[in-house]
Amino acid sequence: MSIVRHMHWLSTTIQLVGTVVTGYGLLYAYGRAKRLPARLIAWFRRILHRPRNIVIGALPTIIKVDTGTADVNIEFKLDENATTEQQFAQLQTYVRELRGMFVPINAAIDRLDKAVEQAREHADTVAAQALTDAKTELQRFRDELNEIQAVDLRIAAVGAFIMAAGYLLSYFGSFRF
Repeated sequence: MSIVRHMHWLSTTIQLVGTVVTGYGLLYAYGRAKRLPARLIAWFRRILHRPRNIVIGALPTIIKVDTGTADVNIEFKLDENATTEQQFAQLQTYVRELRGMFVPINAAIDRLDKAVEQAREHADTVAAQALTDAKTELQRFRDELNEIQAVDLRIAAVGAFIMAAGYLLSYFGSFRF
């Protein structure tokens, strides 16, 4: 009878130890998942009224806008005393001068259009690279998180095996030899 009693006491003790280890393992995993240690430290610091260092970085932003305005003011006077052919020649010369003024402006507009297109292509490339990098980083973070969770649950698994050993002893202790 004494062996049965010792077997019962041993199995119950092992079950208790297994339950405590499992509970500790689960609480440990929960605490790391919810970042409880950092929260508790912050809470204790607030209680102790320790000053908190808060750094806010501000970068000055200066926006410069240059509106390149071109004042074009060419006087044109048609010689009223000239013949009709001479007046047409004056008009042709004036039109050529006007067209000559718009050539650099049109070239500048073309250059700006090309620069905007290049900037758009560059932005698309950078955005695609950033998206790829973000996906890669998220996958790495997911893998790391799964690894951490698996490590945290090891303690609980060991506790479950200890409890199983206690139940097994209890099961064999119930037989009367």
